[in-house]
Amino acid sequence: MNETGKNLVIFMSHLDDFELSSMGFVMRHKNKYDQIRLVVATSWNQKEQVAEENLAIFVNAIGRDIEYTNLNFEQRTLGQWSDAVRDKFFSHIDFNKNFDLVSHDADDVHTDHRIVNECCLGLYKHANNFLTVYSPSSVNFRPNYYIKLTEKEFKLKKRLFQNYDVNKEQSYSKRGNYFDDKYLNLGSSHLMENFANERSDYCEMYRILKWVE
Repeated sequence: MNETGKNLVIFMSHLDDFELSSMGFVMRHKNKYDQIRLVVATSWNQKEQVAEENLAIFVNAIGRDIEYTNLNFEQRTLGQWSDAVRDKFFSHIDFNKNFDLVSHDADDVHTDHRIVNECCLGLYKHANNFLTVYSPSSVNFRPNYYIKLTEKEFKLKKRLFQNYDVNKEQSYSKRGNYFDDKYLNLGSSHLMENFANERSDYCEMYRILKWVE
């Protein structure tokens, strides 16, 4: 790994958000950073062991360490604790290093996702690059950056995400529509729709808010 003088910070709301949205970014850019830090705002005892095992499998697969921190707020309560979430999250940022930031999008109807996005907006002027991710609760998501995945990379992403059990979700409906392959791979359809000459069997999509090289 080359020393770049820059870190990557990924801030997600829930324990499965990383697998669902942004594993591809790490797989594609893992060698660009001195440190990769994953911060998750909430915990849920039904997911904790799966999340830790998934991260260990992922780290072994990509050959890069990931510094993991859970802020241990309760799911669906971030709206009550937005200032505390921001302050706790900011304490894990090394402001002496340049950093790129990946987090949730503002056009996301999940309250926890929106609070995390608002926290990250406070770092807009400090981050070199700032990207937001698609989630099944996004509305009118406007991607402008795509990461093509190999079949092997997508299968790893799918296997790890589907290690979670929808029946153990803190969900009102228990439908678990977002466990469908189409949600995991919706970026491929967006890529083909928006760039007719670009096709990929597997793809993740992002929105770039800021990009400075």
